[in-house]
Amino acid sequence: MGLIFLVYTLMPTHSHLHRHHQLDFANVHPHGNEFSSSISSRESRKNIERRGGNSAANWARERAHRESDEYLTSSSSESSSGGAVGEEPSSLHTAHEEEEDVHVRVHVGGEEEGGDEREERKGKEGDGYKYAIVFDAGSTGSRVHIFRFEQDTGKLVDDTFEQLKPGLSSYADEPDKAGASLQPLLEKAMETIPEGQRAETPVEVRATAGLRLLKPQTKSDDLLESVRETLKTYPFAFDTERDVSIMGGEDEGAFQWLALNYLLNRLEGGSDKKSNKKKSSHSHEEGITVAAIDLGGGSVQLAHAMDEKVAKRAPKGYSKSISFPGAKKPFEVYVKSHLGYGLMAARAATLKEANGMSSPCLPKGSDPKYIYSGEEIVAAGHEEKNSDYAACKEHVESMLKLDTSCEVDDECSFNGAWGGDFNSQHAKEVYLSSYMWDRAINAKLIPQDAIDGELTIDEIEDAAKLACDTMGDESEILTNFEGVEEKDAAFLCTDLTYIVGLLEKGFEKNDWKSVRLVKQIEYRGQNVEVAWALGAALNALASSS
Repeated sequence: MGLIFLVYTLMPTHSHLHRHHQLDFANVHPHGNEFSSSISSRESRKNIERRGGNSAANWARERAHRESDEYLTSSSSESSSGGAVGEEPSSLHTAHEEEEDVHVRVHVGGEEEGGDEREERKGKEGDGYKYAIVFDAGSTGSRVHIFRFEQDTGKLVDDTFEQLKPGLSSYADEPDKAGASLQPLLEKAMETIPEGQRAETPVEVRATAGLRLLKPQTKSDDLLESVRETLKTYPFAFDTERDVSIMGGEDEGAFQWLALNYLLNRLEGGSDKKSNKKKSSHSHEEGITVAAIDLGGGSVQLAHAMDEKVAKRAPKGYSKSISFPGAKKPFEVYVKSHLGYGLMAARAATLKEANGMSSPCLPKGSDPKYIYSGEEIVAAGHEEKNSDYAACKEHVESMLKLDTSCEVDDECSFNGAWGGDFNSQHAKEVYLSSYMWDRAINAKLIPQDAIDGELTIDEIEDAAKLACDTMGDESEILTNFEGVEEKDAAFLCTDLTYIVGLLEKGFEKNDWKSVRLVKQIEYRGQNVEVAWALGAALNALASSS
């Protein structure tokens, strides 16, 4: 048992790099420091590789997942809150160095078959597994996940992940080439999936930022049509309209919710009932799911299952029906993507609350340069006073537009959004990820080598007060906090105060006193990233069965 990564690049097509590098981590203990150490998005690929190929592989997977947030910051004209594309290294939450075309295969649990043995099983009769193919078509490249599940139990066996550049949007003026650009990835799927199972294997292509930004819209339509025409030449199962599309924030939020609860074994009738018998920090009553909050750069998403009665009266646009193999019936999931309230967008909006005066959210004497959505935000700290948590929180609460009405009186969250089913048993526990995890690490609230951790909101608030009220300048922030980049030091008070305000006031009716931060989930003895692509695969398999 163990985790095996095979990392190599695609055979070159056009300008693709060609490399072949195999890394074997079958003997890495799942709880060892190398395996469970947090991979910072700020580290260079070279530095990560020095810590071991396992970390490099997780880095590639994390980068692919994080970039899916790009579409949320698409255009300032799409949101009155000003959520739009910022500077890439900040708003896209990625590493600085260029990624290379890469192939990663993650084996999860069970005995790994040898290559010859597996090939022998892959005849026309199939190999006893279910497969699902999910394409993440981002702005910088296209990625494919080929998930393999046990036929009878629905347990995840492995995820073959491969990516190449450029992205579909690069073919805006030559749309006929867009579909052809995916052929190397489709050939990988052909190689991985037995011939007898290809016709029943669902394939989905979900495009993100690159296509959403194209103007006029007919350009993105032409690119997607090219992809559909290419998929028709392959034997996989897909619906031409449903399964090839630009993914909205609500879809991503719902898929990530499904992936999280699947890996936690919270889905009644779902995966891994027998193998997760030991008690853990995630112990639970089976069938009671958790809520998920994902804080990206341009948006924040909340998703949780709703009780049936509330789901029936939910305002239009807030409910997604989502399922998984073996489900007794689909879940009705509340999901809201708050565009303009991701960490980078919220930082800009909070600083604007100062209206040209000194901001209580910035350190004394600071005059940082911050550009978001192509706009330079003019703000500075007071010349003589430290930043002030209480005053900064007032700016955050003003920016959240807490008093704005929504579709259902007395059930609003913030900025005119319906808040969902606050009283549902499925909304009592909440898991936070992405930038919330990063800032908790910065504030030393979670050990660097942890994969998750439980915190009270009071603890996060104490960290915000420390950053705002006791740090005299940016140098003190860099000295007293963990892994804060110099370019972010002036904004740590702003960021932490926003996270507190969002949880405490934005989602006030949920009344969460404690939250769980999550980087990875221990699943079948391995630490697995929570990514929307897994949720999309599960939902696709349920739809095709």
